[in-house]
Amino acid sequence: MKTRLVIIIVFILSFNNVKSQEKVYLPYFEAINIHSGYQYSATKLFKTYLINYNNYIVMIDDTSAAKHTNYNVEKLREKAKSLNTDYFIIGELNSLGEKIIVSIVMYKTDDGSKYWNDILKAKNPDDLDPVLQRLANSIGKDENASESGDIYNVSEYESKELERYKANKNFGILIGGSYTIMDKVDENFSPGMGMFLSYDARNLILDIKVEGYFKDIKLYQIALDAAYPLKNTRSTPFIGGGLGYSGTTADKEKKLPSGYSHNYYDYDYDYYEYRDYGGGIMLRANGGYIFNRNSNVNLRFSATGFMNLYKIHGQYPVGIIFNMAIIFN
Repeated sequence: MKTRLVIIIVFILSFNNVKSQEKVYLPYFEAINIHSGYQYSATKLFKTYLINYNNYIVMIDDTSAAKHTNYNVEKLREKAKSLNTDYFIIGELNSLGEKIIVSIVMYKTDDGSKYWNDILKAKNPDDLDPVLQRLANSIGKDENASESGDIYNVSEYESKELERYKANKNFGILIGGSYTIMDKVDENFSPGMGMFLSYDARNLILDIKVEGYFKDIKLYQIALDAAYPLKNTRSTPFIGGGLGYSGTTADKEKKLPSGYSHNYYDYDYDYYEYRDYGGGIMLRANGGYIFNRNSNVNLRFSATGFMNLYKIHGQYPVGIIFNMAIIFN
C-alpha cells in the first residue's frame, strides 16, 4: 500500500513538473557567410544549453528541409502554433571575416511579440561555445548576456577586446586657489598651483595630483581623482571624486598680550604661539568642464570640494578648490 502511494505521489509531481515546463520551438540558426555545418552544430549545442539552464521543452524540426528555413516571423509563428509551443526563437550566425556575430530573438507564439533578444560576438568559430552558453543562460531574463558579468565564461573576443583598450597618458599643470572654511585666521583664501598625471580611458579619467596652496592657510596634498565625462564629445562636463593625503598649516589671528605695543612686539614668539598644523586623509568631490579633450593640448576647469579628516585649531578643515589646468598629451 505504501509503495503504491509513493508511486502515485511521484507520478503526480512528475506530471505537474512537465505541465509547468514551457515549450520553445527552435528552428535551425540562419547561417550567413559561414559554412552550413555550423548551422546544425550551433543549433544543437544551443538546444542543449537551453535545456540545461532553463525549464524549457525545446523542439527542433530535424527534417532536411528545416535546415533551409524561411526566417519569416509570421511563418515561424504558424509553425510554433502547430507544435503548440509557448515561444519560438530565431537565431542568426553572421560571419564577418573570422569574427562571428550571434543574434538571438525570442518571440511569444500567441501574439508574435518580441519577448527577448541579445547579440554577442565570437572572435572565431572556436569561440562560439562560450557565446552560445551565455546566451542560453540569459535567455528570458532581465539581464542580457552581454551584461551578465560571468567571469568564468568569457569569450576570446571579449578578452581580446579588453586588451585593445588603451588609456591615453597626459601631463598637466594647474593654477588656482583654495578657500578653507575656518575661523580665527586673517585670510581664508590661498593661491597655489600643482601638476598631475592624467590617464584618459574614454569613459573614465584618472588623475594623480600634487598640489600646494600658500598663505595664512597652507594646504599640501597628493590625491587620486576619478572623473566621469558626461558626454562622448570633444568638449564635455564631468563629475567625479577621489581621495588624498593632505597636510594643513593655519596661522591664527595674532593678538598681542595686554600691556605690549607693536614697538616691543616679538614677532617670532607670537608667530609660533598661534600656529597649528595637521595631516591625514582628504575626501574629495569634483566637477567641471573639459575643452578639446581629443586634442594633444586641452583645457580643463574644475571645482573640488574637500573635507580633511583631522583637526586644525579644533576644526575640521573643509573648503573648495578652484583651478584651471592645461593638459599635454
